[in-house]
Amino acid sequence: LQDTVEKNEDEKAELKSAIRDMEQQLNELEKESISQKRGSEKEREQVAEKMNEHSQKLNNLKESDKSFENLESTTFQLRQIEKEFQDEKLEFDKREAELDTYISTTLVTIVAQKQEIEESIISLLEHQQEEMNTAFSVTQEATSQLTNLVNCD
Repeated sequence: LQDTVEKNEDEKAELKSAIRDMEQQLNELEKESISQKRGSEKEREQVAEKMNEHSQKLNNLKESDKSFENLESTTFQLRQIEKEFQDEKLEFDKREAELDTYISTTLVTIVAQKQEIEESIISLLEHQQEEMNTAFSVTQEATSQLTNLVNCD
């Protein structure tokens, strides 16, 4: 019986030692697990931070794309406005050239008509002068004849 008790005591001591070893291993594994959990949490935080950074970069790129699209749209609209302006300028230049031609033609016509009027006035004045000279001559001739008639009587 004593042998059995001693054997049980030895087994009990071995089991206690095994339990202490297992508890020590369990504590070490728990500490390692906590350390790994902390490391995983830090890693998870870093991954989440990087995801946020990438998400922000992606949003910035999307905004840049929108800005670029807006810039392209605005550039296209400006080109359209510039083309319309050029078309209007060409039309204006054409009308201005037509107006210049009309004004030049009108001025030439006015100058020609003025010249004709001046020539007509000069011709009229010359004719009138001739008429007056003729009338003066006729008057002098008539006066001379009257004077001769009066002197003859």
